[in-house]
Amino acid sequence: MSNLSKYNKYYSFTPDSENDKQMGFIVIHGFTSTTSSMLYIAERLVKLGYHVELPMLSGHGTIPDDLRKIKWEHWVNDVQKSWFQLRKRVDSIFLVGLSMGGTLALNFSTKIPLYPVSFS
Repeated sequence: MSNLSKYNKYYSFTPDSENDKQMGFIVIHGFTSTTSSMLYIAERLVKLGYHVELPMLSGHGTIPDDLRKIKWEHWVNDVQKSWFQLRKRVDSIFLVGLSMGGTLALNFSTKIPLYPVSFS
């Protein structure tokens, strides 16, 4: 039995309240990676005072055969779950993705309500 549990991790970060900017990021890894590949970005965003969700996409972080039963809709659902978790804590959410994670970010951005942006 291999120790893959260290790779199969969902991260949720909340910054110190004194640095809290009430903005958050969902950071999404790519097809051939896990959350460990995007952890440095998530940690940097938290140091800057942002809330961060770093979901482990379904079928990732275990063995390759686990991907056989996964459909792309599972990954969109993973992003949606992160969005709902983050929405409880922040007013504005930004999506960041690498490779397939970027595609998921674009796909999901078409499914959430758009709010007017003020540039004042």
